[in-house]
Amino acid sequence: MENCSYVCAECLQAFDSVNVFNKHECQINTINRQESSFPFEEDQALIKNSALASHPATTVTYIELTDGRKEELQDSISQNPIQTVQKQVGDETGSSGLADIRGSSFSKSADVELDENEPSKKNVKKRKKYVAMDESYRLNRTMRDKDFKLARSNFYSFKDTLGDWDERSTQLLIQLIHKYPLTYFLLPVKNERRMGHWEKLHKEMETAGYNFTILQLRMRWREVLQKYRWTVNYNDFHEIKKRCEYFDEMNELCGDWDKEATQALLRQMHRVKRENQGKKIVRIGYSGWEKITENLNMEGHKYTIQMVEGRWRNLVTLYKTMVDHNSIPNVEPQTVAYKEDLEELVKYVPQRRNNYEKKVGRSVKMERFPSSGCRILLQAYKDCISLFMNPDIDNKIVWDEITQKLEDEGFSFATCKLKEILTGMIKGFEKCQHHNSLPGAIRRDVPYYRELAEVYGVYGRWPHIQISRTMEMRTKRKYRLRLQVSQQLWLFEESQALLQVYPDILEAHVNQYSSHQPSDLWLQVAKAYAATGHPKRDVPEIAVHVGLLRQGYAQNNRFPFIEEMRKVKETEEAVCYSPDVSKYTGEVEITYWSHEAVNLLLDLYIKYQSAATSSHASRNEVFSKIYDSMKDTGYK
Repeated sequence: MENCSYVCAECLQAFDSVNVFNKHECQINTINRQESSFPFEEDQALIKNSALASHPATTVTYIELTDGRKEELQDSISQNPIQTVQKQVGDETGSSGLADIRGSSFSKSADVELDENEPSKKNVKKRKKYVAMDESYRLNRTMRDKDFKLARSNFYSFKDTLGDWDERSTQLLIQLIHKYPLTYFLLPVKNERRMGHWEKLHKEMETAGYNFTILQLRMRWREVLQKYRWTVNYNDFHEIKKRCEYFDEMNELCGDWDKEATQALLRQMHRVKRENQGKKIVRIGYSGWEKITENLNMEGHKYTIQMVEGRWRNLVTLYKTMVDHNSIPNVEPQTVAYKEDLEELVKYVPQRRNNYEKKVGRSVKMERFPSSGCRILLQAYKDCISLFMNPDIDNKIVWDEITQKLEDEGFSFATCKLKEILTGMIKGFEKCQHHNSLPGAIRRDVPYYRELAEVYGVYGRWPHIQISRTMEMRTKRKYRLRLQVSQQLWLFEESQALLQVYPDILEAHVNQYSSHQPSDLWLQVAKAYAATGHPKRDVPEIAVHVGLLRQGYAQNNRFPFIEEMRKVKETEEAVCYSPDVSKYTGEVEITYWSHEAVNLLLDLYIKYQSAATSSHASRNEVFSKIYDSMKDTGYK
């Protein structure tokens, strides 16, 4: 670099080149060691660990100087090497100059005072040190252990991590929310946090033997509450009432609200609005809800303050959901009970489209296929089922007929668009059907469920697809792939180690917990297996491989782990508990191939293939000989 000098941050001597700078021996180092401005040991350790102490060559400052200034600077350095350079070179580098360098090397010997407006003098906000939460209370973890969390892959979905919920555990959750109402209902203090109450509830669940995380507890509560909320909305409209899962328990928690009681609550909310007519936002505090509850009970109702505030919150949530849905073009409008009163009381602007446009940074059209068009499409599809089932008629001709029927009704869409819409409805139906078949699931519904169930129930497949891959077929394929991958990736020693640690962990788990959750057992087995020194395996991998080994033991082929599996079976019979792995493997069964069987197969193939020709008959003869040889060895 032309017209530049290099200044040492310790002795402040200037040099013409980097090579000369690197070769020089700093004369002030010995003085700094004896007269250090950091008299304490912790400060000396700070200097020792700093980058400037370990790499002095990195403290280089580039100063553009003319030839005349170089000579003048050298003369000044010879007379007063430190103060003169600070004074003269500071004019070249700005107001901070070399004082910034001296400050960055933790030296307090610089006498130059900086301006308070300089950036180096301003208070820099230090980054807050991260304090890890207790593993039991992590909200961003769906598994119970951060080291054995579920790996995201095509084999395992997010729903596999939400816990093994059943009717008993869900009822206990609702009872504990009744015991700790501040987990969901009105907080008496504005700054109070709900997390502390969820932690108490979580400990109660652990005492009962359910090791769910707080996230799993909250997700399950949200699912139950959402189903109950829409069921109550339906009952407000119809004389014939519906019920949902845990309806009686939720009624006991939230109160059984009839039409008269709800209208009395709405009258109280109108009164509050009139009293606060000049305010833009009306917030009702705890004392305000106490007054509303007192007025309702004076009219003959018997509700607690949590029931009253919870009922109002459910009404507002339903109304906002309806407004968001109806703001999307071409959808079938939804409606909720007491819509007119809520429109007057709640001033809500739909945020779904605005938030989405803000996220993508541009204006978008959130339009959907018209709901009336979906009904016409399904009716046209049902009318053309016989044509789809006829093998002599091309499907393209049938789809053109469906497209023409929709055009006659005023819906002009391309054939490919109609296929896409129908495929989307079928996928939603299959996912809903699969969800409802899971144990402990809260039943869901999708649009046009009955119409699609009628078609699928009669024919057992979708008529417009020649080879229909249903949801059941795709699920079986997924389970089969899991078992095949588990068979290929596990070594002999790894499978043996897993079967050796499994019985002890199973016995300890049954003795410790009164209610057995399979996912908790597999987590403990995964930890014990990792302690043996083998590569760590995730919880689903452990469960799938145990299921695979069970299948291999039950088959009539030679099995390499006879003694280990015999001990496993004896332990399961002794504790009267055999954990179910169908969540990960389904009802699919594959042929178990041990390492010995695979090696024998390869050896026999090499033996017989060398003398065979490339003809098809010769290849069949080769595999026939291999089959006979393996059968004689004990493999069928």
